[in-house]
Amino acid sequence: MNNKLIEAKDFLMSKIFKIYKNYVPEHINVGTNEKHNIVIMAEQLLNISYTIPKLFRERIISVDKIHDKHNPNEIIYELFADENKMILLLCEDLKTKDITIKWVDKLWLYSA
Repeated sequence: MNNKLIEAKDFLMSKIFKIYKNYVPEHINVGTNEKHNIVIMAEQLLNISYTIPKLFRERIISVDKIHDKHNPNEIIYELFADENKMILLLCEDLKTKDITIKWVDKLWLYSA
């Protein structure tokens, strides 16, 4: 009886993991050069044109790239101020090559 329950639990967990793996997009940490280009693009989109750019660049710790299997024509970039503090979401349309801001933490952006 216990073996049947364990087998059933393992079977269900493997199915759930497969669904999760297929649905949840993979987050890829981008390299230094690509990070620099994305941060500069973010500055341009945010129209930062005075002393904030240097502070903005220094405060961005990492950038993740998300390519969702369910939306293959879109790449999302997440910019992080530290390990757990996402401050900006950028969306790139692969068909038109347009990059737009999906979300920005304005409180973080204008704080020192």
